[in-house]
Amino acid sequence: KKGSYGKGLAITTDCTPRYVKSDPIIGGMQAVCEAARNIACSGAKPLAITNNLNFGNPDKKNVMGEIVGSIKGISEAASFLSTPIVSGNVSLYNETNGKSILPTPVIGMVGVIDKVENSLEISAKLDNVLIALGQSNNFETGWVGCSIYQETVYKKYEGAPPPINLKNEKKVIEILLKLNEQKLLTAAHDISDGGLLTTVCEMLFKNNLGLDINLPSNLTNCDSYDPLLQSWCFGEDQARIIIATKDIKKVQLILNENNVDFFVLGETNSTSNLNLKNISTISISELRNLNDKTIPIMMSNEQKG
Repeated sequence: KKGSYGKGLAITTDCTPRYVKSDPIIGGMQAVCEAARNIACSGAKPLAITNNLNFGNPDKKNVMGEIVGSIKGISEAASFLSTPIVSGNVSLYNETNGKSILPTPVIGMVGVIDKVENSLEISAKLDNVLIALGQSNNFETGWVGCSIYQETVYKKYEGAPPPINLKNEKKVIEILLKLNEQKLLTAAHDISDGGLLTTVCEMLFKNNLGLDINLPSNLTNCDSYDPLLQSWCFGEDQARIIIATKDIKKVQLILNENNVDFFVLGETNSTSNLNLKNISTISISELRNLNDKTIPIMMSNEQKG
């Protein structure tokens, strides 16, 4: 068609092995839900699944339990989100010196978008308002069990993974697609590893933007070491997506009409600083530099070794 690139495909692969290790059923469900969110964040509708089930020795009861549990979780989430599993493969006996790999049931998902020119990226633009879908104004305590935050700060991951609410997952995906159909969005990025603050930073990197981030009223007087504030910033509660828009009034109206929880995070600016009120300031340009250089430095050290 003139003026249109036509239909396009969106593809993603997802899995969070530490979730599966802690709770195979929840971990399997989460892999499907995160894949669906990622597809939706590109502007495409989640369509179908393939899987790659990577596990240790199934002769061991705990490993077989991980396999069975994750398949149950994958099946339940795929059925609820109407994303049929059309193919898959299995890799077993993955272990070294009798120690199994983390259970890794990778989900590959494909989606379709009717007009490629309506696809979304993760990078916000100047003067965009960032909104967390699926997160209410009353949300204050983030889920840090099995999180990257817990692994980084405490050098371990334990406890239960964040719970999955399939109704909320479907709701946040559908409203995202509805908003994009009306051309109200400039970017979208789902909240997963690292939590809300990590997601915000990733959305600011490309255009070197800043943001004076809003906080719930009960957190505005916290210091940066307050565990409650840190859980809000880095908790990995599911069924959340951050969107960027230049038409906040229309977006808020649609969200309210559809009874969708949301929290307005703030408007992007050109300072390249992420400010948490008077609590802390993070340099986006410095953080992006660290982010871009980390893997090359690690690979260089490996080669020297």
